Amino acid sequence: MAEQQVLVGANNVVFTTTFSGQQPLTAAWLDANSTPLNTDGTYTVVKDISSATGPYTLSLTIASITATTPSSFTAKVTMQGSCAALGAFEQVAELQTLESTLTSDATDIPGEAGSQYVFEGNDVKFTCSYNNPPELSSTPTVIWEALDSNGAAINVGTPDESAKGYSPEGSVIITLTTVIANSGTYKCKVTYPGSIGQSVSNAIVLSVIGSKPPTDTFIGLGGDGTLQCTFTGRTGTVAWTKTGSTTDLSADVNTGTYQNGEIVSTLSFTAVTSDKEGQYSCTMTYNGITETKTLQVWLKVMRVTSVTATPIYNSVGDSIAFSCAVSWPVADLPSDFTHTVVWTRTGADSNSVTLG
Repeated sequence: MAEQQVLVGANNVVFTTTFSGQQPLTAAWLDANSTPLNTDGTYTVVKDISSATGPYTLSLTIASITATTPSSFTAKVTMQGSCAALGAFEQVAELQTLESTLTSDATDIPGEAGSQYVFEGNDVKFTCSYNNPPELSSTPTVIWEALDSNGAAINVGTPDESAKGYSPEGSVIITLTTVIANSGTYKCKVTYPGSIGQSVSNAIVLSVIGSKPPTDTFIGLGGDGTLQCTFTGRTGTVAWTKTGSTTDLSADVNTGTYQNGEIVSTLSFTAVTSDKEGQYSCTMTYNGITETKTLQVWLKVMRVTSVTATPIYNSVGDSIAFSCAVSWPVADLPSDFTHTVVWTRTGADSNSVTLG
């Protein structure tokens, strides 16, 4: 009986043997432990041995092939009565299961089967392993499927197929040289020759943990403004702290929902005072991941430090020059930064007048 190569997951795989003989006789299918098989949810045994002289047919149908399905079954026919001396004859049906498995060297996310993560800028090596026995008529072909959260294809480059060839266990390896913006679902698909079909591997859902560079913020004394951090790859919770301070900032934090592969957290300031100036840190604690990621961003408070007049006293009708010193870190200002200085005069009646 010819060996069959069958994909794991295949349904209703049939082995059939035809034999001749003379009644009375018995026929059975045996498993690897020589235990007779009966029709149940896994196997269907059909015996066509009703005629007097044959030919007879003995078939075995396996409902679904799994990785633990036995590799061989035996059809056994035993003569009875006057022909008992002839004993029994057997035919072995061999089954070779074929499957593909995808693994990677990224880190598993606890409690989420098939989910892994890596921090941006690191390499990830995906390995597709599959059965590739020499009995096949030709080498299987392997294609890769990588889709982002929107179902768009991710360019995974050219796989390294140097290990491909006839062997009990073949493998094809692909290495991503960078994983920035490569979050998505990965699979490999192995197409076997002839009518065997295609084996689709397990899926790996890869989360690439990253961030967008934060921008320092400049706020005028007494003004309002925000600091912002953006994290990519996975949702979680964000906490803000100020260097050198133990003040709880949570009441002024607004962290949005995870959308389009990123989460944005904002720290707001109202009527900012000079003591708010400094370096702030936002730390993302990811769901299911023990590692965290921290970004640092500066808040610069710009303020008037002095107003002077030259001369201080003057006669009516004479000119007087005023100067205003404003504190801001010129070297840190963005190139497109602009500012406007407005002068006002407050008279004896406490009314203010804007000077043009």
